[in-house]
Order: sequence, then C-alpha cells, then structure tokens
Amino acid sequence: MGDMEIFVYSDESGVFDYKHRKYFVMAGIVFDDKQEMDSMIRRYKAAEKNLRKKRLYKNVGELKAAKLSFDDRRNLFHLTSECDRFAFIINMEALNKKHIFANPESKQRYLDWAFKVGLKKLFTHLIARGSIIPGNDIKINCIIDEHSTATNGLYGLEQAIFREFHEGTLNYEYGMYHKPILKESNLSVRVKYVNSEAYEMVRAADIIANRILFEISAGDISSVNSDTLCLRFFPYDYNI
Repeated sequence: MGDMEIFVYSDESGVFDYKHRKYFVMAGIVFDDKQEMDSMIRRYKAAEKNLRKKRLYKNVGELKAAKLSFDDRRNLFHLTSECDRFAFIINMEALNKKHIFANPESKQRYLDWAFKVGLKKLFTHLIARGSIIPGNDIKINCIIDEHSTATNGLYGLEQAIFREFHEGTLNYEYGMYHKPILKESNLSVRVKYVNSEAYEMVRAADIIANRILFEISAGDISSVNSDTLCLRFFPYDYNI
C-alpha cells in the first residue's frame, strides 16, 4: 500500500438563481499525479503569457472566461482536454425551489451536497480505471474559487465529503444507504477556498465551467463529452 495525494480544482459558472437562469455548473480538473499537475500548470501559465501579448488583454487583470474571447476560451479549454475533468450540472427548473431557495444557507447546503455527490461519481470512475486504489492512504485536496461561505460551511463540506467517501450516508427520506467508496483507506479531506489570481488551475476550472454552461444552455452538451470528462446531472443523473 502507498500514499496518494489528489488535487481537485473547482469553480462555478452561472448564477444559482432559478428566476434568471436555468442551469448552474460546478466544474474543474483533478490530478492524482503531482508531476502531471505541475506540468499542466507550467503549460497553462505559458498559454496565459502568450495571451498577454494580445492588445485585447493589455489592461485585463485575471484571464478568466468572462474577460476572454470565444476562441481564446476554446483554446484554453482544449489545453486541459488530456486531463481528468468534471462538470456537475444543476437544472434549477427541476429543483424543489421552495425548499432549496428558501434562504442562503439552504442554497449553500444544496450546492455542498451536489458537489460531494458529483465528486463521488468522479472518484468512482477513477477507481474503476485504476487511477485510485482503495486501501491506500489517500489525501484529497479540494481547491475552490472563493465565494461567500461561512467558516463552518468549509469544515462542513470537508466532513460531508469524508463521510460520503469513507463511511457512506443514509438518505432518511427514501430509506437508502449510499455505500462508501474509500472505506478501506486512511482518508483525509481538506477544502480550501482561494483567490483564483494565485491558482492557474482554478482559472482553468473557470474556463471548463464556462464552456460546459455554454454548451448545456445551447442544448449540445454531447459536443464536449469525452472519456476524460465526468458529467453529473442534478437533480437527476443520466447518460448522454
């Protein structure tokens, strides 16, 4: 048995507000090999440096999706295509709006739940492929673009991911037990909210989330589907 450290970079696209938008996306990129991660960071940094040579971005701060042209967003999206990526797509029209959108706390609880459930599907794929071996000592680092969240919400998400992965969870409403996927591992989970200005891979996650939101809104999500992109739909998952 060996030790394994996994890095999950994530960002969001859209507004979690069903009155103005239909879809909300949490997406990103995951690494189970630090050398591969460092290599991608160098390549992404070089690509951004080249973009800085364009007059269009002379006075732009962060090179996030909202500031980039369609072609430049597309090129950065394809740059990470060889990496394991994920997108958790929420159809807000199909949610229990009275319950989920009752207040900011209930909205954040739902987003945290969707993130841990989506992450479980992603890790299940990685385990089935042999990239992650249950029984190894595993440390999961979730690096997420900072947004409004209470400190106790941060630790709540860490604990929720740990329980989902290591202990399993019981859905009392439906009487269903969701089995753990890393019960045999010595598992630790760390969630860190960061300023994306200092994290290239969080900016890469922003590009991925933006592209997925664009495609799902256009009704053509199959155009970006690939073996390295794990999609999880909410509230109901389905295959495309």
